[in-house]
Amino acid sequence: MARVLKRRSTKTRTIKTRKTYSIDHKTYNSKALLDYHKELAGYLADGIIESFELPEADEVSRSKFHAYKAMVDGIQFDSLNESRYYVQIKQIRDSKQPTDHGLLLSFEMQKPYEIVPSFVKNGHRIRKMEYLADFVLHYDSGKTRVIDVKGVETDVFKLKKKLVEYKYPEVEIECLKYVSALHSFLTTKAYKQYIKDKKAKKAA
Repeated sequence: MARVLKRRSTKTRTIKTRKTYSIDHKTYNSKALLDYHKELAGYLADGIIESFELPEADEVSRSKFHAYKAMVDGIQFDSLNESRYYVQIKQIRDSKQPTDHGLLLSFEMQKPYEIVPSFVKNGHRIRKMEYLADFVLHYDSGKTRVIDVKGVETDVFKLKKKLVEYKYPEVEIECLKYVSALHSFLTTKAYKQYIKDKKAKKAA
């Protein structure tokens, strides 16, 4: 039986080059990084932050959720928005101006809350389960806020949130999402309302 040979395509494949953005001898592969560089450069000039570093075009520096990592004041953040929130609360603390919750005295980052302690089963040690809070804010009013800066609320996060709030009755985890159009952070509830209002306005 004769074999039919497929003819190899003679078409040439066009390889698209990724657009890059350059500023201050740095090259980035997204406009988001370029814009954030400008934002941080302004904070640096004003003495609000001491240093910053963003992933350049030839670097791979993303978290497991594909968010760009950033380093501000020598601190590594898993996303641009986490570092953005850090700058915001640093400004609030240093301004010594009261907020709706009181005067912000201090804040912690990546504070662990143990959910299940380490234990031994069948001769094997099982690692403990814990939740790492992005930020914990302390006010002169005695109030403490636990903040998680989220782009996406995963099922794992939702489960850990329930377990933490059950084990630590005094803790209520606030999820914040950055909205670039507003240049501010919104709670999950406020963000849903913002999207709802935006859709209603568009449909009108």
